[in-house]
Parts: sequence; structure tokens; C-alpha cells
Amino acid sequence: MGEKESKKLAIDWMSSKEVAAYLGVSLQTLYKFIDDGSLAAYHMGRVIRLRHEDVLEFLKGQRIAKGELNQLLRRKEPTDIAKKVDEAVSVGRTQSITAAHNRAKLLLQEERERILKALEEIDRALSDEDFDDDYVVDVSDETSEVMAAEAPDGETTEAEANS
Repeated sequence: MGEKESKKLAIDWMSSKEVAAYLGVSLQTLYKFIDDGSLAAYHMGRVIRLRHEDVLEFLKGQRIAKGELNQLLRRKEPTDIAKKVDEAVSVGRTQSITAAHNRAKLLLQEERERILKALEEIDRALSDEDFDDDYVVDVSDETSEVMAAEAPDGETTEAEANS
């Protein structure tokens, strides 16, 4: 076999890292392309290799056609959402709207119950603590000082001890 014939048979292989860098994507994104069949890859032992010509074909398929970018970037405006709701109602899909509304109410109720339970636990923890009601924290100015509300004679407050 001549040198010219062997060059025709040679395949220009690329590693996963090379292809990811070439495409400007992460390895994870590259693996998604491979997994969904968008990009052909070959498993050789413990290594994944890609043919350069397959990568070029993949790139051709990713080209954005004229007018397609506007649809990709188009944001849903509130009027678009209102139109969708109107369409759903007119087509008789009120069941799906009601179901979504009920799911939202259920989630809000579950969140409310979770918050109430947390507040009950806080109240329980506070009632279990042995708090000294004789001292009050004054947070009216930038520095909080502990002041004696009705400190027994002879006792010093924390603020007096720090002075």
C-alpha cells in the first residue's frame, strides 16, 4: 500500500477534551450531544474518540437559519401568557388550569404548614430555655447595650462589667 493510499485511510481522531475545546463547550455539554445522538462518537476501550469530519458535520447542523434566532430569544410577554390562557379556556382545557391552580394552592398550604411547624419549634425551644427577664437589650442605637431593667442591688450588668 502506498503512502497516498494510507493517507486516505487515516482517520483524524480527536479526544473529548479536544472537541469540547474546539466547540467551546464543557465536557458535560459535549457528552449530552453524544448521548442524544447529535454527535457521533466512538468508544475505544476506556477512551471516547470523535472523528474530526463528524464534528464538522455536527457544526453544520447547528447553524442558525435566518429568522430562527428571533424565536429562540423571544421572551414571553404577559400578553402572550394571557393569550395562552384564553386559548386554553376556549379549547375546553379548564381542567388543566384548575388542576394547576389546585397544585399551587396545595404547595402554598404545605409551605404554610412547614413555616408554622418551624415557628412552633422555635417557641418550644425558647420556652425550654432559662431566660433571665431582668435584663433588656437596647438596640435603639448602633451599639447594643445590656441594661438592667430591675437588677437586684449589688449586681452589675454586662454593659457595666465591660466598661
